[in-house]
Amino acid sequence: LGNVPQLDEVHSPAVDLIQAARSPGSLLKPMLYGLALEEGLITPSQFLVDVPVTFGQFSPANFSENFSGAVPADLALSRSLNVPFVLLLREYGIAKMHAHAKSFGCNFINKPADHYGLSLVLGGCEVSLEQISSWFLGLARQQRYYYERQGQYAPNDWKIPTLLVDQFRDPLLDLDPRPGPIGAGAGHQI
Repeated sequence: LGNVPQLDEVHSPAVDLIQAARSPGSLLKPMLYGLALEEGLITPSQFLVDVPVTFGQFSPANFSENFSGAVPADLALSRSLNVPFVLLLREYGIAKMHAHAKSFGCNFINKPADHYGLSLVLGGCEVSLEQISSWFLGLARQQRYYYERQGQYAPNDWKIPTLLVDQFRDPLLDLDPRPGPIGAGAGHQI
């Protein structure tokens, strides 16, 4: 428990839950979905497999403990199905997903990719609320300014935000025609 005022100092009541490392649960699924869309590995309406699977000792299951057979990718994301995303990570590549998560600022993911394995996409790693919120904020920034920037991208969109008091930064500065790992089209689908 964090920030419990009734506890005395010996029990560490002041915990910064925004910067604390914790499992992201399913919050990395949209990242994998976007990366796979951007690479052309999937389309939103493409069917993904949701059946019982086992990889050595690892047998991912859905929260509902049911399986849906063939499920469109966008529905698999909206229903947060585990098995389709484990299989998608296997096809996309654990090392690539690991590298992208780190490049997006998830710096608590600090062990080699094979340490996390396929559980990476199911929250088998640690991120902070600040780190994962920054990723979703970057996605929102990219969508918000896409037309204003005439289809160009700002590399700072994906950086952890900083508080700038009384400062205005022109959203048309430092633009790049290349989207980076996830472009506006894939971002819109997410």
